[in-house]
Amino acid sequence: MAQMVRDCRRSLRALPSHRAVAAPARRALDRLVAFQGLIHGEPDDFERWARMLPSSEGELEWWEAAAAAGSSLGIYALIAAAAAPSVSARHLAAIEDAYFPWTGALNSLLDSLVDEAEDAAAGQLSLVNCYSSRQAAAARVGWLAERMLEAVRRLPDGRRQAVLVVAMSCNYLSTPEASRPLALELASGVRAAIGGLAAPALLIFRMRRLASHLARAPPVARWADAGPQPSSRGEGRECWSCVSSSSTTRCRWRGGASGRWRLPVRCVR
Repeated sequence: MAQMVRDCRRSLRALPSHRAVAAPARRALDRLVAFQGLIHGEPDDFERWARMLPSSEGELEWWEAAAAAGSSLGIYALIAAAAAPSVSARHLAAIEDAYFPWTGALNSLLDSLVDEAEDAAAGQLSLVNCYSSRQAAAARVGWLAERMLEAVRRLPDGRRQAVLVVAMSCNYLSTPEASRPLALELASGVRAAIGGLAAPALLIFRMRRLASHLARAPPVARWADAGPQPSSRGEGRECWSCVSSSSTTRCRWRGGASGRWRLPVRCVR
């Protein structure tokens, strides 16, 4: 762990503008450390701390301000900005304003949504359950998604930042937990606020999850019906995973019942 810390420090110091981002990154890190230290403790202490956080002129509930403080995304955005040869104080202030509170709040609340059952089992405070109802939660979290996109699009690299925060949101929305009946209304509100970027992003993340699931499956444990085979041998055909141009290195198809051929989900060579 100590070596990892040294390596991270060395890498950060190699960035051209690391000194410029040091102060805002330290502020974000201090909030994150406080959040992690308090959320597992007494609820009253956590709430008292959260009520002292900046809440964008009173627009946020205390648990929304806490959620914003508990996200690490703003730190990553500042590190990315440090890679530029120079970065203005105005640009850094805009990054801070975009990620704390709007992006950070949505990040932590979506994380709370997918971890809801786990938090309940551990007896830990669930931020998304602090709302008075699911309808109220859906309305507020959708509003946070709108504010997030408005804020990041005002940044100099706004289009890129918008893609990144939409990807963050859809990573959570693509999980099985976000499809639970109790989560659907909230997830739908976020998706509606994101707009047209949601559909392609969700497709990418769902395909990625499917590929990861299939990669963990036993090699010949699952099969897919490939339909009738024109010859008694599978020469010249390829399995879903094996795409070599040479038929001699392709996986052979396996014979199934009723003279039909079946194709393994994973390569079995």
